[in-house]
Amino acid sequence: MFVNLEGGIMTRVQLLSKLALRLDVTKKEANLYLTVFLDSIMETLHKDGRVVVQGFGSFKVNEYKARVAKYLLPES
Repeated sequence: MFVNLEGGIMTRVQLLSKLALRLDVTKKEANLYLTVFLDSIMETLHKDGRVVVQGFGSFKVNEYKARVAKYLLPES
């Protein structure tokens, strides 16, 4: 899901519709562009741990230590 600037949540389908309209391409092509964009971010995060897209945002991998659960279900 993506944040909609008018408020609320924008689904991937809504984002693809907007991309297709703005880029004057089919929804299938817009899906390809979005997938390549997101895959590139994920690959770079996996390799380098940080991505900065000027004017959009930054992404960073954070690793946390494992935690022990406080509330365990009783055994039956």
